[in-house]
Amino acid sequence: MVESIFAFLYFFRKIRSNAKMLDMSGDLYRCNYFIPAGRPKGTNIFPVKVMDSAGFTASTEITLVIKSIVAVSEGAASPYQIINDIANPVTFIAKAKSLWADVTNVTIDLSPIGGNSAVTMTNVPGTSNYSCIYLVPQGIPGKDHYIFTITATDKSNNIGTTSVLLRVEDKLSPSSPHIIKAVADKEKVELEWEISIDETEIAEYRVFRGTEKSQYSITNFMGNKTTWTDTNIKNGATYYYMVIAIDTSTNKSYSEEIEVVIPELEGLIQARKNYVRINEGDEPYSIMYIEVMEDNSKIKIDIYDILGKHIKTIVDDIFSRRVHIFTWDLDDKHRNKVTTGLYIAVIKINNNKPIRKKIIIIK
Repeated sequence: MVESIFAFLYFFRKIRSNAKMLDMSGDLYRCNYFIPAGRPKGTNIFPVKVMDSAGFTASTEITLVIKSIVAVSEGAASPYQIINDIANPVTFIAKAKSLWADVTNVTIDLSPIGGNSAVTMTNVPGTSNYSCIYLVPQGIPGKDHYIFTITATDKSNNIGTTSVLLRVEDKLSPSSPHIIKAVADKEKVELEWEISIDETEIAEYRVFRGTEKSQYSITNFMGNKTTWTDTNIKNGATYYYMVIAIDTSTNKSYSEEIEVVIPELEGLIQARKNYVRINEGDEPYSIMYIEVMEDNSKIKIDIYDILGKHIKTIVDDIFSRRVHIFTWDLDDKHRNKVTTGLYIAVIKINNNKPIRKKIIIIK
């Protein structure tokens, strides 16, 4: 029968005390011991001696490893929320303590916002406070929370960590959705625009249409599509289109305004006070005769192809009252000769309704 068990508590081979272990139940014994503060890190051996009622003994050992404990707390960012359309200085702060050894190094991982993964934080002398000021660059993606890890290390190479949150509000507009295609015929207008680039994500595109510049009466919600076909058109009409890109933070960007002239293909339009004759012979040019009924009349003549693309402005000037002759050398605004096909001359005199005439080129 076991009479008693004694645990001789050693710390680095120096006997501090001995204590009788209490019988818990059956063969289980225990001894509670409070380890004093300030003990250095290391491995400690505790011999255990067993003695029965006859005086016979046996022994064993218990190993205890003591480590320092590093605590990192009160991590924060000031300000805790920034806006990404400008560069923002942010101060990260934390408290770092080690139970039995001095803290030697505190770092913060700034890689989530473009910084280095281990930036050293500065200690406030005489305190356990550490801080780091970082200029968060302009243009980082908006996000509800970025998470940064602060790590403290003590002399015994023990490590403690904490997390810091920083909220970034997205105020950057996406890139403009430039219109790269605007093709018209007598039945439809086909539009296509570039994909907008954004730090977060494009939520949707919207197409606006109007019959006057910068005045839109129709809005079309396109989702993430980058094309649209407008079939609600009239021959001979002029329409103005613009595309808006909207990101998930409701920031917007705008395309340029595009003017599209729908061809008039249902016969020649006669003017009341002016007349036009287009010579479609074998000459390498077209002749237009315009009778001006009033002095100081402004005449503008534009050439479009059958798809509504502007080819060239022949004239845009003030003229006196008489018959004027204008010629088109069958070239575009870059002086390149146009190909065989049907072209539309749009003639505007003062504030009268534009006159559209067909020009057929056969080469």
